[in-house]
Amino acid sequence: MRQIDPMHLGDADRSLKIACDDGRWRLWESENHKGPIEDTLSRSISHYRSRSVTIDIDRDEAETNVRSVQDLTPGRLSRSKMSWRVFGVIAACLFFVTSSAVAQTSSPTALGTVSVRTGFNLTAPVTVLVADGGGIRHVQMPELSRVELTFGTAPTSAFLLVNGAQRDLPTGSHLDPPTGTFAWAPVAGFLGTFRLAFVKGTSEVLVDVMIQPIMPAFAIQPVTRVVVPGTTTTFAAAASGNPAPAYQWQVSINSGAFADLSEAAPYSGTTTATLTVSNATVGLDGNQYRCVATNAVGSATSQAATLSVGVAPAVTTQPSNRSVAAGAVAAFTAAASGTPAPAFQWQVSLNSGVFVDLADSATYTGAMTATLTVVSQTGSVNGSRYRVVVTNVLGSATSAAATLTVYGAQTLTPAALRFAATKAGATGAVTAVTAGQAVTVNFAGTPSAWTASGDQS
Repeated sequence: MRQIDPMHLGDADRSLKIACDDGRWRLWESENHKGPIEDTLSRSISHYRSRSVTIDIDRDEAETNVRSVQDLTPGRLSRSKMSWRVFGVIAACLFFVTSSAVAQTSSPTALGTVSVRTGFNLTAPVTVLVADGGGIRHVQMPELSRVELTFGTAPTSAFLLVNGAQRDLPTGSHLDPPTGTFAWAPVAGFLGTFRLAFVKGTSEVLVDVMIQPIMPAFAIQPVTRVVVPGTTTTFAAAASGNPAPAYQWQVSINSGAFADLSEAAPYSGTTTATLTVSNATVGLDGNQYRCVATNAVGSATSQAATLSVGVAPAVTTQPSNRSVAAGAVAAFTAAASGTPAPAFQWQVSLNSGVFVDLADSATYTGAMTATLTVVSQTGSVNGSRYRVVVTNVLGSATSAAATLTVYGAQTLTPAALRFAATKAGATGAVTAVTAGQAVTVNFAGTPSAWTASGDQS
């Protein structure tokens, strides 16, 4: 029998070779050209991939139309009537049979219910796939995801169809015939529509898996920066997506519209994941920066971050000592500068101990403001010392300490005050009397009249 070169015409124009050798007809598939598939004495030739055709040929003509061809490809009975033509030379007993182009279809009921689950949550609910008018089921999923198909009747084999030709299943996919489960987690680079065929006996199901590129999404957002003048700082962002997205940084000045940045001082890296601001000046204070990530699918915009060009805090007004009577109110006030405006935190030291932060209570209010108010209900706070710590992101400063003195009622034996009485009685002097302080003077006798002396005050 004469040898010929193999041909590959694809499904739309599939080529088979019919050969006559010693009076026996044989069918060859020209794509592989591996040899006869089955003798054709009965003129019913079985395809080695579970397909068969029945051919009625008039052997008396060198060129003839095949009178009847029935394609019994599993699940493709809609192709049962086709137009075939035989070309060849009878003397050589060699012919080619070429099919007319007919779209691939599958039986809507083949292999029972087909369900799909996408993503990596293996407990997520499944969705039943419904075949379209051509009997093909469709699945859509993003790149780098996962698809899982289950069948009411477990298929025994599966393959990939490329232009109608059968290929091995894609890398990373697996069919488990005992459970009827097919799983595939495509790696990066698998994009487009992949037609998968699932077969059991004479039943076949076609599923188109469309893997779509991924729209950008920000995984790292830029954050606010606070620097002193002359400092270099950066804003960083990162976005996922496939194809990998391109970056463009934007700025908003005085809360205006955002505009694209270009590579000019003080900016660099305006089209990368990291924007650098060099030698920051006070004029940049309050600017907002954001990043836009774009690929062929779409774009995403990051949150905005603010640049503060500021000054470390300093205490500009120190708190002063205070003296009050028991039950009166004392207030300590301080002032501070800094950009951003610093926060205040008052502290107290009791009995010359360490300073500790204060919180608002029955005794203290304004513990985190510029003015601390002390309600000296008892003498327990007498001699306590107070200071304030002012803080912003650039540092902190601590004020000097101020002392609180609380005066209570006193009972004294005269020692400094001088009194003259008509009756004999004790005399003495009281010193260091403060205005508003109550003084009780005890005498040994009971005077009936008082005469003020010249040094009485």
